[in-house]
Amino acid sequence: MLIATCIYNFVNASQVICKLDHWCSTFSSTLTAVYDRVLTSAVFFSRIAVVYECKPNMSRYQATIRAFEAYSPPSATELRRHRAFSLAVVATCLAVILPTNTICMYYLCRYEPNSDASLFAYQLFMYVQNLSMCCIETQFVVQCFKVYTKFHGINDDLKRLKDENLNRS
Repeated sequence: MLIATCIYNFVNASQVICKLDHWCSTFSSTLTAVYDRVLTSAVFFSRIAVVYECKPNMSRYQATIRAFEAYSPPSATELRRHRAFSLAVVATCLAVILPTNTICMYYLCRYEPNSDASLFAYQLFMYVQNLSMCCIETQFVVQCFKVYTKFHGINDDLKRLKDENLNRS
């Protein structure tokens, strides 16, 4: 579905920019359409890369985490900390992205004289692509935090072992 929105935006970039520009200068429309097409292409190719790379790497990551958790199960504090961090990151992203995009869509519909369904769809698809990329980045940050907490736990265990060995000597 997201790939279809990328294709739609890529095809309609010049037309939509011309509507927003109000004077359709070849130079300004071309530059702006190039920017939008580069953005849409980046989302398109990154989405293809995620689909292609994510499944094998994600399953390997999950297997590694499960194996580690079988050896050293997470404490209730770790689980709470991970949930709180995940919630904070997701809530922050949504608090920034959703109101901003909603206000932009409102102004587009309310005050843009050339606003029509194609312009609305174009902007909506652009915002959906933005939100999708944010979700991918948020997932990566949460996974990094989980790995960080695992390494932090390992370091704490090693420090405890070192202290025990020093106390025996």
